[in-house]
Amino acid sequence: MKIIFTLILLAAAPTAFAQTGTQPDIPPAFPGGMKAIHRIIEKNMQYPRQARIDRVGGKVVAKFVVDTLGNVTNIVIEEGIRDDIDNEAIRLVKLLNGWSPGIQKGKKKKVAFRLPLYFWPDNRFKREYEELHGKS
Repeated sequence: MKIIFTLILLAAAPTAFAQTGTQPDIPPAFPGGMKAIHRIIEKNMQYPRQARIDRVGGKVVAKFVVDTLGNVTNIVIEEGIRDDIDNEAIRLVKLLNGWSPGIQKGKKKKVAFRLPLYFWPDNRFKREYEELHGKS
């Protein structure tokens, strides 16, 4: 059975992790952009078995920092569903290393991102979720 997911990266408005609170002049970029992120997530997602059986899904918001080396660090779940799904979201975000770091005034800067990941145990759940919460 094909795993169903939706992923939206709010990269258009990363929040700078610098003490100044300013946006970077050049935000971090993932090689291959959103398409590459989608491929990594789709290829590696392992929907938690019990969550599928229980028909549990929805939105998980992971916050992470792209450090000055382009690695993903400090992953935190800001909005979660339950431990098994939240842990899968963290595992997937950990796979997203290799960013070009953000630049502020000619220097590499740590930049924080919020990454909503949507988990759907099946198409019916997705339709019901979108009817209740709007399209994701």
